[in-house]
Amino acid sequence: MDKIERAGEDDLRRKPARALSREAIARSGDRRRRYAAEYVFMLRAVRDRELAKAAARVNVSALLFGQPRIVPLEGRVNGRQLQNALGRGGEGLAAIRRAVLALLAPEMSRVALRRFGDLGPER
Repeated sequence: MDKIERAGEDDLRRKPARALSREAIARSGDRRRRYAAEYVFMLRAVRDRELAKAAARVNVSALLFGQPRIVPLEGRVNGRQLQNALGRGGEGLAAIRRAVLALLAPEMSRVALRRFGDLGPER
């Protein structure tokens, strides 16, 4: 990676975490390589090409910001539900992560809500 690409990566880390556009990924050889590798992994998990592209773009964005993947590599997810979750999240990585986590672990979120919903004045 040359100095210009490294400077671009540093600028990315300073900005609020938003999903990179396809154009931003295309401008850097390193980003293109990461995206291609992530796309291959996402095809195994999703099986829909367009959805795999969107999931790869979101994951590469998160990885470039030093965050863990948003869409997991292992396991199968329902394509339509994942597409809805990615769309609901908008472009902010934190919102996308919340939407995908709600999809992947709905029973966990229900348990957490019940557990914290019980908190109240002691009787």
